[in-house]
Amino acid sequence: MKYRFDDFCLDTELFSLTKADVEQPLEPRIFQLLTYFCMNPNRPISRDELIDEVWGKRIVSAAAINRAVSELRKIVEPNSSAPVYLKTISKIGYSFAAEVKTEEYLVQTKKDSSLQPENACHPLIGKFNGFTFSAVLILLQCSYLILSYFSTDTMESRKVGMQELRASPQGVSFRAQLSPFHDGLLFINRSSHGAIAQIWYQEGRTPPRSLTTGEYYYLHAIFTSENDVYASRFNNLHDRLCEIVSINIKTAKITPIFDCSPRSIPVLAYNEELKQLYFNHRNDVNEPYSIYQYQIKTGRLQQLTRPSHKGNARGDYILALSPDKKTLAIYEYQLDSTSRLKFLDLQSEESHYAEVLFPHPSSLSWLNNEQLVTVTDEGVQLYDRLTDSIRPLLTSPDIGYASVDSNTHTFVFDRYQQIGNLYQYSIIQNQLTQKSPATTADLFPIGPSYANQSQKLAFFTQKDGVITLKIVFDSNLQTIKFPEPISGFTNLSWSPDGNYFIAGINNGLYRYDLNIGQWETLVPNIKQIHYVHYANADTLLFSSEESGDWQIWALDLQSNILSQVSKYGGYSVQGNPDSGTLYLTKFNQPGLFSLDVNSGEEALLIEDAKITSWAQWQLRSNHLYLATSEGIAVYDDKGQRLATLNTPVTKSYGSFSVSGDETQLVMSELDHESGEIWQAQID
Repeated sequence: MKYRFDDFCLDTELFSLTKADVEQPLEPRIFQLLTYFCMNPNRPISRDELIDEVWGKRIVSAAAINRAVSELRKIVEPNSSAPVYLKTISKIGYSFAAEVKTEEYLVQTKKDSSLQPENACHPLIGKFNGFTFSAVLILLQCSYLILSYFSTDTMESRKVGMQELRASPQGVSFRAQLSPFHDGLLFINRSSHGAIAQIWYQEGRTPPRSLTTGEYYYLHAIFTSENDVYASRFNNLHDRLCEIVSINIKTAKITPIFDCSPRSIPVLAYNEELKQLYFNHRNDVNEPYSIYQYQIKTGRLQQLTRPSHKGNARGDYILALSPDKKTLAIYEYQLDSTSRLKFLDLQSEESHYAEVLFPHPSSLSWLNNEQLVTVTDEGVQLYDRLTDSIRPLLTSPDIGYASVDSNTHTFVFDRYQQIGNLYQYSIIQNQLTQKSPATTADLFPIGPSYANQSQKLAFFTQKDGVITLKIVFDSNLQTIKFPEPISGFTNLSWSPDGNYFIAGINNGLYRYDLNIGQWETLVPNIKQIHYVHYANADTLLFSSEESGDWQIWALDLQSNILSQVSKYGGYSVQGNPDSGTLYLTKFNQPGLFSLDVNSGEEALLIEDAKITSWAQWQLRSNHLYLATSEGIAVYDDKGQRLATLNTPVTKSYGSFSVSGDETQLVMSELDHESGEIWQAQID
């Protein structure tokens, strides 16, 4: 959200205040205070209300509130001794006497613009990698495909209890941690695709046992003492309400500690001596992550970092505490999808950056006080702070997480295998029949898309860390070469005649001519493009952050004129503007909406569409197809549910497409999935 008053602009997503486009530095508490005043202008606000809403009902003195207001006045008032905005109301509190204008701010994460909106506080810089939340979560857990090979020049690798892990538990094991207190191993396991992830514990070579059961989905767990672990978890994968808990290893007793922000994925670190927990946190899904410190004894929550404005809403998203407990290593997300490694001195509160950049890092762990082990696209690497250099430990793009025991120089890491293919079904009277494979190779197909007038299919695959684009037709599989390596993608869409398709690749919009086999770059000045749609022969639609938030844009292919279509946000879009109606989803708001092209007004059409369904729906003729937990729901263009196609939801990973004549449905399905924990010793 953006709040404007006079020449000030307060941007809650980028955590910034600008005056006449010049940034004004604010402490976190002062920022929260100003935000609350902007949310409640021109009315009396008592100190008790500020304590409840800004200080989180903590015990604070009136003097502390007065000091905060005084500091805020120094920033926003022309003359702080004669305030015109923040006026004191005798015996009550304060009133923010300003004409505040608000603007909805719908920004996607990971989530990634050169054209700047006239109404933006300042340039918005970011990147989105084109995956849904579930894909992001999988990337944080492990990589997509089987580990291809190990480099034996620098280390010796061996399995850790593989027989026991294969027999009990079944499924996918990931995010392992070695105990610094005893011969214990902690890891998370999913028994099958779509199952609830639980925490398991293994001591020595004894069979592992589950520490948790139930409906909570566990995200990260660390040892905090000889008998206790801290863990982050969701109440479920629909609401994703986040919580930090303590778990006793011996009794499996779970004690809630505090709530974290909904839909966030906290990474934890702990200082046992000071009883301080460090984690990445954001107050809202639109905000970038910052690093916070939570004092276990007192319940005090303190913000330690402010993420750079040069990244997107991911911000400071991975952290690790040094063995001497004096330094936090933090990954800060960057515009080009790399991450900067910064070091925060916990005593001086000063920070500095490594010079090298890290491509798509997924974990970070200290080997000693000067060296760290990290996992990137290139495998497991050792970073040396003294020389600012990197050397490979395991050269493979397919490892997702590694954790080091700094006492023994042993680390554990994930080994993951996931193979899937496309399967085609016939649609007869709203029932699926006659299943047949559309692909038969060891693939990980994502985002299949039928051509409009044929059974030709285009889709992305990811194998051995390489993303490729393929077309299958009459059992013939063809690879479409892209001019540069594909580091990220969103989706693709066919032209009405089937001679072209467009694709969102590497944050850009590209069109491929099948007749001559050539790519064309469209709107090259826009560096932040998400979902793309071929609306008609002359019009392309796509979502972008060019206006400072996620909106739908239209490109006229004849005139090359670019125009903004939506006013209230848009994240994925389908339909033909010539019909007068478009259909869209939003980033941080559930539901599928209809948009009147002429008036610009919109209406909620399908309330059941989840936020994560942005790439899991399709418009065909006057039917809307939407992936749900029960199958593919079929609606008419008024939002009335007509039927549910009995798709194999337990094996599907979300991607589907319906043919132009609505007689065929193709879906990405898992053929095989497994995950194992391995161990290695650093020389």
